[in-house]
Amino acid sequence: MSAHNQQGRAAIPPEVTSFIGRERELAAVQALLLQPHVRLLTLTGPGGVGKTRLALKLVTRLQDTFSDGVFFVPLAPLADPALVASTIVHNLGIIEPGNRSLLDSLKTHLCDKHMLLVLDNFEQVLAAAWVVAEVLMAPHVKVLVTSRATLHLIAEHEYPVPPLSVPDRKGLTTLESLSQYESVALFIQRAQASKPDFQMTHANAPAVAEICARLDGLPLAIELAAARIKILSPQVMLARLESRLKLLTGGARDLPARQQAIRATIDWSYSLLEAGEQLLFARLGIFVGGCSLDAAEAVCNKDRKLPFEVLDGIQSLLDKSLLQREAGSNNEPRFGMLETIREYACEQLVARGETTMLRQWHAAYYLALAETAELEFLGPQQLKWIHQLESEHDNVRAVLEWYLEHGEVEMAARLCAALWKLWYVFGSPEGRQWLEHVLHRKQLLSLPVRAKLLIGAGALTALQGDRAQAIMLCEESLALSRILNNAHGSAFALNILGWIALELGQYTRAGSLLEESLVLWGAIGDPWGTTLALLNLGMRALYQNDTEQAGLLLEESLVLWRAIGDAWGTTLALTYLGILAVYRSDANQATSLFEEGLLMARDVRDTTSIILCLEGLSAAAGLQGQRERATKLWGAAEEARAAMSSVMPPLDQERFELLIAAVRTQLDEATWAAAWEEGRAMSLDQAITYALERADVVPEAVPPSTTIPESLVSALPVVSTAYPAGLTEREVEVLRLLAEGLTYHQIANHLVISPRTVNRHLSTIYGKLNVTSRHAATHWAREHSLV
Repeated sequence: MSAHNQQGRAAIPPEVTSFIGRERELAAVQALLLQPHVRLLTLTGPGGVGKTRLALKLVTRLQDTFSDGVFFVPLAPLADPALVASTIVHNLGIIEPGNRSLLDSLKTHLCDKHMLLVLDNFEQVLAAAWVVAEVLMAPHVKVLVTSRATLHLIAEHEYPVPPLSVPDRKGLTTLESLSQYESVALFIQRAQASKPDFQMTHANAPAVAEICARLDGLPLAIELAAARIKILSPQVMLARLESRLKLLTGGARDLPARQQAIRATIDWSYSLLEAGEQLLFARLGIFVGGCSLDAAEAVCNKDRKLPFEVLDGIQSLLDKSLLQREAGSNNEPRFGMLETIREYACEQLVARGETTMLRQWHAAYYLALAETAELEFLGPQQLKWIHQLESEHDNVRAVLEWYLEHGEVEMAARLCAALWKLWYVFGSPEGRQWLEHVLHRKQLLSLPVRAKLLIGAGALTALQGDRAQAIMLCEESLALSRILNNAHGSAFALNILGWIALELGQYTRAGSLLEESLVLWGAIGDPWGTTLALLNLGMRALYQNDTEQAGLLLEESLVLWRAIGDAWGTTLALTYLGILAVYRSDANQATSLFEEGLLMARDVRDTTSIILCLEGLSAAAGLQGQRERATKLWGAAEEARAAMSSVMPPLDQERFELLIAAVRTQLDEATWAAAWEEGRAMSLDQAITYALERADVVPEAVPPSTTIPESLVSALPVVSTAYPAGLTEREVEVLRLLAEGLTYHQIANHLVISPRTVNRHLSTIYGKLNVTSRHAATHWAREHSLV
C-alpha cells in the first residue's frame, strides 16, 4: 500500500459503516464533483445532518478514481485557522520544509498531482479559506469540503445535504413501507445495535415514525434517540420528545465530543457566530414554521439592536446552515429552522430574557397582517392572501395560543374574526374550534368584535352541518349588528341564515332573508355581498326547480364575480352552474364547468368547492356511462367530506345519491366495492388529478342485462314542500325506515347509500324535527302520519 493511501484510508473513521441510504445524494454529489469545471465542492448543512458520513462514503467510492489518491483531513480538532496548512501538510505525509514556507511546500507537492483532498469540518476555521484557494492553483487537484458554512470562494460549488427522508404523518401505512424511509431504517439499525431484539411492530411503528419526523430526519438526533431504546420504548420516548435537547444525549464515546449530544452539536455552531448573529438567531426562534423576510425584519429588529440589516444576517445564518431557505408564497422566499435547532434558539431567547418581548412583537405583527388581509381578501388580491396566510398557519396558531394563555381574549378574538373567511375557504374544522374557544369568554369581548366573531362561527358551524347551532350564532350576531347599526354585519348574518333556510327546504323564509340581505348589500354599495346574495337566490330557484331563473341568476353572479376578481366566488358560481347542468342532464356542459371550477378551487385552496366538484364530476360521469369512474370519484369525495367534518347540502345530496344509486345497480358488487375503496384511498390531490384526467371518458360497455336510462335526471323527484318541517322526500324515506326499526346499515342497504350518508341524513332530520333520539323521531313521524 502506498504512503498516500495509508494516510487517506487511515484517516477514515469507522462511523461510515453505519451509513444509511443517501444513494440519491451520493450519486448527485459524485456526478457534480467529477464534472471537469468543478474544482471545489462544499457539502453544507446543520450539525448532525450527515455531511461527514456522506463525504466518507464518497471517499470509499472514489479511491481508484484519482491516480494520486484521496486524502481525508479532519479539521474538527482545530480552532486556529493558522494551523490548517500544517494539518494538510501532515496528513499528506509531506516532510515539513526547513527553508520554505509550509504553503510553498504544499503547492509544490500538489502541482503535478491528480488527487482529491477532503477537508472535514471547515466551519470553525473559515478564515483559512485562502489556503484552499492556494491549493486549487494545482490544476488537477479537487477539494471536497464539509462545513456548516460556505467558504465564499469564486471556485466554490455548494451542495446542501438534506436530512434523511421521513414518513408523511398523514399517510402512514404498512410496516414495510415505513421501513423504506431512510430515517426509520436508521432508527431501526441503531436501536438493534443497542438492543438486538428490538423490532418495529404495528404497536410501536406510529411512535417510531413520529419520532423520526419530529427529529427532522437528522441522522445524529435519530441515532441519539435510538440509543435510548434500552430503557425507553418508542412510545415513551415520543412522549419525552417535548424537549429534544434533554433526551438526545449519550452518543458513542468514540465520536467527537461535539457529536455525543445534539445540544453540543448545535452549541458548536452557535459558538462560532458573532454577537449580532447570535442575537438574530435567538430571535428567529420565535417563528413557528418559518417566516418571510418582511416578518423577520418587522419582528427581529423592532428595537434596532442588530448591528446589520436583517437580510445580511439571514444570509450569514443560511451560509452557516442554521437557517434553511424555503419556497414561499407569491414567489417570496421563506426562512425556517429545523425544529431541533429552533428549540435551541428559543432556549437562547429565554436566557437573554427576551421571550415575552419577542412574543408581543410576533403577535402584533401577525394580528396586523391578518387584519390587512381581511380588508383585501374579498377581491382581486384574494389568491395572494390565501397563499400567504396559508404559509403562516403555524405562526397564527402560536399567536392565538399565546393570546389566550395570557388572557388577551379581545386580541385573540380580533385575530379569529379577521381569519374566519380564510378558514371557511379551507373548510378548516380547526377554525371553528378556535372561534368557539374564544366565544366561551365572550363576556370579555367588545360588542363589535363579538358580532364579527359570531358570524364567523355561524358560517363555519353551518359548513359542518350543525344548522341549529349555526342559526343561534347568526341570529345573535344579527341582533348585535342591528344594535350597533352595522349594515354590513347584518347583511352577512342574513345571508348565512338565508342559506341555512335554503338547505332546510324553507324556501319562503330563505327568499325573505336573502332578499333583505340583497337590499342591505346594495344600500352600502358592496358588490361582493350583492353578488353572493344573487348566487344564493339562484340556488333557491334551482332547488325550487325553476331552472330558467336559476340559470339567469347564476350566470349573472359568475359575470360579477369575475368582474370583481374574486376567485373564490367565481369557483362557487362555476360549481353551482355545474350542478344546474347535472339537473338538466347536460353531462358535457356539467363536466366542463366542474373541471374549470375544480382548477380554480385548487388554486384557492377551497376544499368545500373541490369536494362539490368531485361530486359533480362523479354525477356527470354516471350520466355518461362511466360507472367505475363515477364510483371512484364519489368515494373520494365522501372520504374528503368526512375528513373535514363537512356535509353536502341535503337537496344536492338527495339528487346526487339517486344518480350514484343508479350507477351502482349497473355494477356487480365486487366491482362497485373495489372502485369505491380505490376512491376512498385517494388523497385529495390524487382525487383532483384523477378527476381532471379525460382519457377514460368513453362510456363503458353496458352488460346485456342492464341499460343506462336515457336520462337519470328524469327519474329524480320534483322538490316538494308538502312534507312537514321542511323534510325532503329522501329524508322522509329515511325517517320511515328508521321508524320501522331498521338499523343504519339496513337503511343504507335498502336505499343503496353508505351508512355514513344515512347518519348525515338523520342528523339533518333530527335538527329539523328538534329531536335527539330514534324514539322521539319515530313518535314525531307517527304523529304526522308519515308511517
